[in-house]
Amino acid sequence: MTSTGADAAALARSAARAALAEVAWRAPDGRVRCEALTPLVAGDRPVFALPYARLGLASELEAAGAAAIVLSDSRLARRGWTPLGATVSLSVTADPQGERFADELMDQELRKHPPSRALIDSLLLRREHWWYLPRLLVETGRVARVRPVGRRSGPDEAVLAYATGGTVDADTVAVRDWDEPRVRLRSLAGRDPDAVGEAPATLFSHDFTVPDLDARSVRFAEGRLVGGRLHVERRGGRPLVGGPPGLLARLRALRDLRRACVRGLGSAP
Repeated sequence: MTSTGADAAALARSAARAALAEVAWRAPDGRVRCEALTPLVAGDRPVFALPYARLGLASELEAAGAAAIVLSDSRLARRGWTPLGATVSLSVTADPQGERFADELMDQELRKHPPSRALIDSLLLRREHWWYLPRLLVETGRVARVRPVGRRSGPDEAVLAYATGGTVDADTVAVRDWDEPRVRLRSLAGRDPDAVGEAPATLFSHDFTVPDLDARSVRFAEGRLVGGRLHVERRGGRPLVGGPPGLLARLRALRDLRRACVRGLGSAP
């Protein structure tokens, strides 16, 4: 559907109340890629505040220039949240000192993303983990289309993202036979996947522990959407969330995150 001001406001409300969003875009190699990111809101637009460890992702999103955002997971969402999908334009703004992030967005992230609390929930922590404050702000601009989507409620439901007409759209679907070479799909919003025609597409599902997001998993299947089925060309990830990481694993993850953030800051233009 054609976007209106009311649609853009509805997208901002849904993003403000959601804890996680699925973001899909067309990669330089033509594939449709997906990530689960924390949706924040600046002014009246969703924004994703990526640490510099995600410099590669930020660069890819900036090059894509547009993405489909799907808000389909009610877990950890605030009261009043409703599922919604949209196609939006994107731009990336560097915040290498973390000033805008700290002033406008940090409180939202601390509320929505429990792992960040262990790094920046006090002045002492922010001094110790100074490298986590600088951010790459992936900002949404023009809202091209807004569409209702069904709420995902189980491991056999996923986001279907596909590229048509030079842009990316997405829906939520029930998935039959994840492991089949041709995966059958049913739209949770009652759409006809066959109406999309033939297009590069990706099925994307993610899971996490509640309420701490201490462990997460993703699963995806990429290929071409033909006749309402995904003809799979590659797969990855795993469907089940593992157990909580032990102390050594946490220390290694923190070390790796610090190194990646510092490396990203050093290599950013």
